[in-house]
Formats: sequence, C-alpha cells, structure tokens
Amino acid sequence: YRFDHHQVQEVLYDELLPDLREAYHASLAESLVRRYAAEGHPERLEGRAVAEVCRHLLEGGRGEEAKRFIDDALDFLGAVYLHDEAVALADSALSTPGMLADDERARVLLRAAETLHLLGRHEDESRLLDEAVRLSLDVGDRSLRVQALVGRGRWLQRAASYGEATRVLDEARALARAVGDAAGERTVERVLGAVAYAQGDFDAAREHYGRQRELARAQGDPLEEAHATGNLGTALDRLGKHEDALACFQHHLEVAEAEGDLVGQSVANGNLGVCLSDLGRYDDATTCFERQLDLARRTGNREGEARATGYLAFVDVMHGRTELALERFRREAG
Repeated sequence: YRFDHHQVQEVLYDELLPDLREAYHASLAESLVRRYAAEGHPERLEGRAVAEVCRHLLEGGRGEEAKRFIDDALDFLGAVYLHDEAVALADSALSTPGMLADDERARVLLRAAETLHLLGRHEDESRLLDEAVRLSLDVGDRSLRVQALVGRGRWLQRAASYGEATRVLDEARALARAVGDAAGERTVERVLGAVAYAQGDFDAAREHYGRQRELARAQGDPLEEAHATGNLGTALDRLGKHEDALACFQHHLEVAEAEGDLVGQSVANGNLGVCLSDLGRYDDATTCFERQLDLARRTGNREGEARATGYLAFVDVMHGRTELALERFRREAG
C-alpha cells in the first residue's frame, strides 16, 4: 500500500500496538525472503533486499535470524553511501538483547564507529570505540584488537591527543607485526603519518606514508598503494617538493578514477587543490575543490564536505571575496 503522505504512514505506524508492530515487521521479512527465493536467490540476498530483510527482522524481534544478514546489509549500505541508514541498522543490532556478543559485537561496533567518523559524529564514535577496545581485549583476538586500537588512535589524533594516539598506535603496530597482519600494520602507518603531519613533523609523516605504500605494494593492492601515494604527497607538499607532490596526487586520482573509487577521487582532488594553491594557481585549485565538494556530497562524507568548503573559502579570501567566503560557511552551518 502506498500512502499519499509520509506523515499519514508515520502516524498510523506509531499508533500500532508494539506486539502487533513487531509481528508485522517479522511477517514482512518472511515475505521478502520468500519472494527473493522464488526469484532464484535462495542462498544469499543481495543489495537493498538484504538491508530490508535485516531491518524488518530486527524490528520484528528476530535478532538471531537478523544476525546472518547484518554484515551483508552493512556492506550494501556502505557501498551506496547510505551512512545514516547504516548507523541506524548497526545501532538496532547492537541494542537487540542477545544478538551480538564478543568478537561479533566488536566488529559491528567498529564498522559503526567508522561510519560515524565519516558523518562527523565523533562523540558517538568515541563511545563505540571504547566498548570495542574493551571487547577486543576480553575475547583475546589480537587482529581484532589491532583494528580497535587503530580506531581509537585515529580518534585521538583528531582530538589532538598526539602523545596518547602515538602510544595506542605503537601498541597496535606491535600487535599487527606479531600476528602477521600486514593490512593492519599498513593502516597503523597511515594514522601515525597523520599524527606526525598534524604536529608539523613532515619528515616523519613522509616515512610513515612511505612504509604504508611499501606494505600496500607488497600486498599487491594497487588502490591502497595509490591511497598511500596520495598521503605521501601531502608530506612532500609541506616539505616544499610541490612537483613531486603533484605527481603523487595525480597518480592517486588516476587510479581512483580507474577503480571507481569516489571517496579516493574526492581526497585526491582536495590534495591537488591544496598543492595548486601553494603554487598560486588558485583558479585550478578552485576547480579541484569544487570536484572534491561534489564527490564528498555524493558519498555522504560530511567531514570531506566541510573540508572542501573551507578550502573554497580560503581561495575566496585570497581573491578578496571575503563576503562570499562567509556565505559558504553560513550555508555549511545551516
């Protein structure tokens, strides 16, 4: 049934007795599973279907059944940049009694925290990371603990707690090396590079990003190698090696475009714009920042959107367009 207005649907939904509402959701989940099975997909639901089935099972009080769909549902929602919906689904799963425990709970906590980071909801991100760090220690899974510590280190870096961030990340790197977790070690080097960069130690940042790139190359992952190359470019740019930095950013952008990585394209355009600004090429920089802003909006990256807005405002100020810069910030705040 299609309602004439969403508020009519919302009022009727709110008026349902809780038990009846739960029964309707469970029934809808069963119907969706039967329908997709009849269409030849009995083993594994995909796309929007898996997200809808998971949501209805959770709302229908069928947490144990929802558990087998939660990872695929979060994969889908992340792939199509429905970050708010992903956070809501993860929150529903985490708040369902008895559904997730130990390592399964920790992994969903970390996925939700990563999404909250993109949304700029850092207090909520910190709360989930605290629980994930505790759980990772309790279950004794050292690779899981690496992920949790990296998340905490990234949050501390953003909060400018650089000494604590370094301590946490050093622990994560030691664990990653002990268990042979090359992907985890690569991620640690990336965040350590960000810590060094934020403190103005660009030589140290270059070393960390260089190690990140070496690890990605050794793993045969061209996209991750391109991400690391882009990070390396940010340190080179601050060290005055602008042409080398431009080559890094251009390589990152080319690989991201070839791989269809919209987030990577947004980051690469932003980095190109900063470097071009350093060279006084403000018109070219503006083009890059506008692309960054568009891609950040398309991918639901609110932190990236805010960063691009700030860059564009900087160019406006450099051109004497102070009022336009202020208007950008007003629109972003509103």
